[in-house]
Amino acid sequence: MGVVSSKHPFAPIVCGNGVSKGIAVGSAFVFRDEAPLIEKPFQGAAIEVARFESAQATVLKSIELMIEKTKRDVGPEEAEIFEAHLMMLQDEELIQPIKTSIEQDQQTAESAIRMSFEAHILVFSEADSDYMRERVLDLKDLRAQLLHALHPEARSTLSGIKNQVILITEDLTPSQTIGLDREKVMGIITEKGGETSHTAIIARTLGIPAISGLSGITETITTGMEIALDGKEGSIFEATSPNTRDYFQKIILAQQSDQNALTHFVGKKTSTHDLHSMNLMGNIGNFEDAKAALSGDSEGIGLFRTEFLFMERKSAPSLDEQMSAYYQVLSLFSSQEVIIRTLDVGGDKPIDYIQIKKEENPFLGVRAIRYCLKDLPLFKTQIKALLVANDFGNLSIMTPMVSHAAEAKKMKLLVDECQQELLLNSDYKNKSFKLGTMIEIPSLIFEMKELKEYVSFISVGTNDLMQYSLAVDRMNPDLQDLYSPYHLGFIRMMKLLADEGQKYGLNLGICGESGGKDEFIPLWIAMGYTKLSMVPGEVLNKRRLISKLTMNDCKALLDNVLQSADASEVKLKLSEFHERIMGA
Repeated sequence: MGVVSSKHPFAPIVCGNGVSKGIAVGSAFVFRDEAPLIEKPFQGAAIEVARFESAQATVLKSIELMIEKTKRDVGPEEAEIFEAHLMMLQDEELIQPIKTSIEQDQQTAESAIRMSFEAHILVFSEADSDYMRERVLDLKDLRAQLLHALHPEARSTLSGIKNQVILITEDLTPSQTIGLDREKVMGIITEKGGETSHTAIIARTLGIPAISGLSGITETITTGMEIALDGKEGSIFEATSPNTRDYFQKIILAQQSDQNALTHFVGKKTSTHDLHSMNLMGNIGNFEDAKAALSGDSEGIGLFRTEFLFMERKSAPSLDEQMSAYYQVLSLFSSQEVIIRTLDVGGDKPIDYIQIKKEENPFLGVRAIRYCLKDLPLFKTQIKALLVANDFGNLSIMTPMVSHAAEAKKMKLLVDECQQELLLNSDYKNKSFKLGTMIEIPSLIFEMKELKEYVSFISVGTNDLMQYSLAVDRMNPDLQDLYSPYHLGFIRMMKLLADEGQKYGLNLGICGESGGKDEFIPLWIAMGYTKLSMVPGEVLNKRRLISKLTMNDCKALLDNVLQSADASEVKLKLSEFHERIMGA
């Protein structure tokens, strides 16, 4: 935590990680949430078990209501956070030790809850998987809810906020974040968390500006202090003077007006000012996301993450279940391309009924296509479901985690085999489709000549490509300065990848996070990427940006960036170009 330079005319008090863009101005409200330490005397095993089960039932009901609220107000993908909570709180591995501790060790319900959860928290916090370590906050959330259910009179909540505030806290649990009153909470500042935390994801979805990673901020800023925050820059400012408040209020009004102006781009094709066409597509996880992509004017689906169909259940979805899910999305975008990624399991996406043995480094282990080629019955069921759902001929099948062209060959042969088996059924329509791969592993960049024999398109997963090429754990908060799309080597690699792909006639897209970053879009256009896939709500914003660009300007910027000395110079050049274009 430290003061850095600011694009604003005022020096910031402090800067952290901007995780949800936007400006907020108002009074600080410092919230400290601590699970109650009230301990009643032991009242006998039967009574204590009954107290625990009553608290469990209360929390389960609360979570069910939270799921409905999240689906309604935010989205189904975010609701999956709470569906996971529902399963955790009914898991016998978590619940039975609590009852055993009460019955055998004569512990109170409160003490048994604390001990059982602490044991699980310790196991999860030491896990190799980033996904498992992130579950620690979920466990703490559930523990607090159970203890509060036992002592509702002791609960400190956010529901009592009467005025508009900027919320400052150590961290927010998922249930607290989703329960925020958007009319009252104008911004969020947390000591912990990062861009991929539940708090950050939900804040972005709700449109609440947020900053994380500000250790000690709950002591630095006091309740009632007038502040402003810039959720994109990650900066916090004192806003005690009328000049400062007026300055930031004008920015907020300008941003609101700016959002209203986006309606001009609804229904229009995406192209640069000199008519170089692009496709802006949506990243989705289910049908509800697809409907959001359609209403957001996406030009097709660039990434349908099918693993969500396989999660939070006791067995794999059947052919009919999968076919129905794929058909819904394919029919919704019947005249536009829908790129569906085959099962991406392993790494940070464990699925209980898929048995992948414990690995020293699961991100470099048996995952995605590596697993699927070992479990052919499961994989062939998915492929057949995709082919049968393709009534409109708009299906593109994309394989993740391909490291060499031989895997793409195996994939194509498997698809051909599934197609031949389906042709024995007279109901199969045998519509045309495309095969492609994700580029996440650098080695594949050097096998484009071989790859073109088996696929017609590629889509870059920039998150993993950066992780594997820079040898940086993208979830490690201590390495975020190294995990950067501004890295010269990464940008040059993206250029080489585009050159090789075009050389062998492959259609080029980007479905990773960097594909939708404003400052990088001119580079992707100059390099030759024609499809960018992103959060559906960003499509109109990017369409407007692209309409202000020309191919000559993009190419000049790329040439200039490639001559930079380091990442900081790259960032400066991209920022200056973006400010000039958007200010024009």
